[in-house]
Amino acid sequence: MIKFGNTLVIFLVLTFATTHIQGQEKLTGKDLLASAKKGDLAGVKKALDDGVDVNSATEYGATALTYASDRGNLDIAKLLVEKGADVNKKDTFYGSTAITWAAYGGHTKIIKLLLDNGSKGADQVLFTAVSSGNKEMAKVVIDSGKASKSSIARAKMMLASNPKKDFKELFDKLEAGDEKTEYKAEPEQLKKLAGNFESASGVKVTFKFEDGKLLAGNTGGSRFLPLTPVAENQFELGIVKVSFILRGEEVRAIRWVADGSNITLRPVAKSAPKTKTDVPEAKSEYPESSAESKAADLAISSPNWPQIRGNGARGVGEGQNPPVEFDAETGKNLLWKTPIGGLANSSPAVWGDRLFLTTAISDADQAGLRTGNYGDVKSVDDNSEHSFEVFCLNKKTGEIIWKRQAIKAKPKVKRHLKSTHANPTPATDGKHVVAFFGSEGLYCYSVDGELLWKKDLGTLDSGWFYDSGYQWGFGASPIIYKGNVIVQCDIQENSFIAAYDLKSGSEIWRTDRKEIPSWSTPTIVSTKDGDILVTNATKAARAYNPENGKELWSLEGHSEIVVPTPFMAHGLIFLCSGYSPIQPIYAIKPTAKGDITLPKGESKSEAIEWSQKRGGPYMPTPICYGDYLYVCSNSGILTCIQATTGKRVYRKRISSPTSASFVGSPVAADGHIYFPGETGYVIVVKAGPNYEKVANNKVGENILSIPAISEGVIYVRAQKHIFAFGKKD
Repeated sequence: MIKFGNTLVIFLVLTFATTHIQGQEKLTGKDLLASAKKGDLAGVKKALDDGVDVNSATEYGATALTYASDRGNLDIAKLLVEKGADVNKKDTFYGSTAITWAAYGGHTKIIKLLLDNGSKGADQVLFTAVSSGNKEMAKVVIDSGKASKSSIARAKMMLASNPKKDFKELFDKLEAGDEKTEYKAEPEQLKKLAGNFESASGVKVTFKFEDGKLLAGNTGGSRFLPLTPVAENQFELGIVKVSFILRGEEVRAIRWVADGSNITLRPVAKSAPKTKTDVPEAKSEYPESSAESKAADLAISSPNWPQIRGNGARGVGEGQNPPVEFDAETGKNLLWKTPIGGLANSSPAVWGDRLFLTTAISDADQAGLRTGNYGDVKSVDDNSEHSFEVFCLNKKTGEIIWKRQAIKAKPKVKRHLKSTHANPTPATDGKHVVAFFGSEGLYCYSVDGELLWKKDLGTLDSGWFYDSGYQWGFGASPIIYKGNVIVQCDIQENSFIAAYDLKSGSEIWRTDRKEIPSWSTPTIVSTKDGDILVTNATKAARAYNPENGKELWSLEGHSEIVVPTPFMAHGLIFLCSGYSPIQPIYAIKPTAKGDITLPKGESKSEAIEWSQKRGGPYMPTPICYGDYLYVCSNSGILTCIQATTGKRVYRKRISSPTSASFVGSPVAADGHIYFPGETGYVIVVKAGPNYEKVANNKVGENILSIPAISEGVIYVRAQKHIFAFGKKD
């Protein structure tokens, strides 16, 4: 009996140990994906040998082959294909296959591998090769013999119109094979694609279903041409390539590509007013802003600009009377400029006679900032030590009163080419200055520069939702409320929002958030039932009790990359997002409670005064000034909306060859709105229902921050200097 018992004990111990070890070693699809991202061939092999499904995917449908193709890891791609990876598997967000990602990266050897193993993307890759001037990529496609006659003809036409791209020898010897079999689209699917669509620049196209075919023509026109289906939701019209992007059964966007140009069209809402894209010469039917709204703008304004976008995150400095025209190069209305080293997108905060800034300095990080409207997701490959610094300047003279090094360290996460390691704007209450450097910590100083406390919040990785291997840098700014500093940390894993005591740094409350990365700053708004803390993010916009972090309401229906900050005006809470193809704008009543998500097809409810599915901005936060809400897109399309009703007043392009892209949010004062352009110009537009561009002011350095307004001066933080513009007379 004893022997049997000992044997049984030994057997159980061995069984437990074996199971425990096997449990530790057993790999999952998540391990396979992680190894593919890192370029770890041994890790990929081990996961596959352990029985992990080679087609394991993320929630967005990305696979190990997606990551290997995007990064150009040929050995990993070969192994995955050998093990049966589906070369034609589309992700669920972009609708792209592995060959699409390989083409974006110019990885010709992987493109050949995929084509040799049955990839159906030859035509798309040929178009990408010709558009980008990649002769080697084009040769791989042509040599594969898998390009259709129509795509070859389109490529030749593109090359004929662009003599700089000489691919002639590739096509001269080409004997095109038989035309590929036309893709057969189901009539029911074609019917779903019909509708009216419009681009940000005013191009209007109507698609209609007739006689079993999808036709396209100018909206209001009489001539419609049939589209040739080439793949699911993809068509050709001569040299034009048309792709429909759907979410469920609904068309969210259309890509219209021809001769290297790429136009995005959005569905036109049936209830949208019939207004022209360009404002007619006649005056608007809408009135000028009311005296009540002007008084409200003045009430929110102050000589102090204590946080990002000033009081209430409104961006309004009414009664401050800053100049409308200025020029840093000629010195017109330039009071002073002070050089600030390093790289930062943080904006200035002002209290009393002091102005506060942050920066991150590294002699080794030479990548700089890449401006413009582009879709490059890659991180800057830099691992050098940075000095994370806080500056205090005299706002009247630009003299540096003090500067402090918060920490000197290698950043824990990488940054995007349009991002920096000092994105969050400092916050101040006139006694304390809070600087937030994301993964490098939260720091609180006295206004005289004494470090009061610091707090390490861990690694805060706000990267690409689709592929966490690409890190972009932290962006949400701190805010101060009743003796606490509040930070919103939406990251790849374990997102949270928390409040810390302003005097000691001790944690007051912390609420976990089921969120993916966002870069939005929270805002305190006042309601008849008390103050609430409003946040904006992908899974849901949420409101909390700022005293204890308890959730009050939530609203689903936002884009995957959320940047704009919520704010309150006219008794409504405005929040929006604009990463394609989801671009909502919501005007929420402050009495909202619980789940206020709108039912499908609805645009308003007891909790929501009005909303629209299209037109939300990607990066710049809108501004409400007077009776109107002004929404500026990254590409410089300005839409003026009646704030209380959601009706469009006008839509106009403010961008120009000198100011083609916008990241920083607009600010307003004394009848004018200031739009900071990435390439170093501040465009000024007259406020009101009638569009009038009054100035295009040259600063001369990249601007990816938000200006501050205080006592007649507009402070502009640019790439190398902080500028103060005021009326010299």
